[in-house]
Amino acid sequence: MWDFWKKRKKTWTNKKIAFVSILIATSVAFVLIFTRIAPIASLPSFKLMAGGLPIKLTGYIFGPLIGAVTGAIADVLSFAITPTYIHWWYTLAFAFAGGIPGVVGYLMNRRWKNKAEIDESFKNKVDNTNFIITLIVLATIFIAIFTFVVVQGDEVFKNQKLITNKWVFLVISTSGIFSMFIATIAFRFFMKPSTINLILPIITFSALLEAINTPLTAIGDKAVWEIKDGFITILTGHLLMSPVKIWGNMLIILFAYKIVSPLIYNKTGNSWGDA
Repeated sequence: MWDFWKKRKKTWTNKKIAFVSILIATSVAFVLIFTRIAPIASLPSFKLMAGGLPIKLTGYIFGPLIGAVTGAIADVLSFAITPTYIHWWYTLAFAFAGGIPGVVGYLMNRRWKNKAEIDESFKNKVDNTNFIITLIVLATIFIAIFTFVVVQGDEVFKNQKLITNKWVFLVISTSGIFSMFIATIAFRFFMKPSTINLILPIITFSALLEAINTPLTAIGDKAVWEIKDGFITILTGHLLMSPVKIWGNMLIILFAYKIVSPLIYNKTGNSWGDA
């Protein structure tokens, strides 16, 4: 494993630095464009959804450290250019948006091993370990949301303007995770191994980020807007957007990765990210 990190250090080329810089600039540009088109995009949760996409891609390709640092930088730069809302909780959420995909990519793609050999094995056989990990992550998040909604009781959801019934709220807030769980099982049996092996890590980190960054942004909202005892109410509002965010992020990152990764990974190299 130490040899892996030594090789990563040696192969950190100008090409990689250029790609990271481009992805940071893309993140900031996304935030600027969306806030101009729709001012609601200046709200932290929407800002993270728009600007976080290139950051997640950066972390997944270049690793957790680079992903976390570029996420934090992108958040600060976007605020400097278009001042909206800033708090260290939001910056932390951006850092996680880059760091978590890097950790998942490292573990589920076996990035301490030879890339050519991993790619070859992933072409011919579904990695059942990754498949089980993905299902466990999705099931755990589903149980967490279910427990949260049931424990909070009806009184909390009476404060919601759109949905006041906790069971209706439960169905909507868990629909993204539940449908992704079912889709993952379907993918396992109806997709070829190379495709499902590509999708599994992206599903996993998309779900993990939704579970981690939803409460983080809710804490930040409470602090910025100085709402007393309002965390649960804010959190439930964020959970209603969860199904759209989790599927949108997963699909966009999947297509973006398929386009960008061949440009970054050297086709003639045999290690992760050789260029």
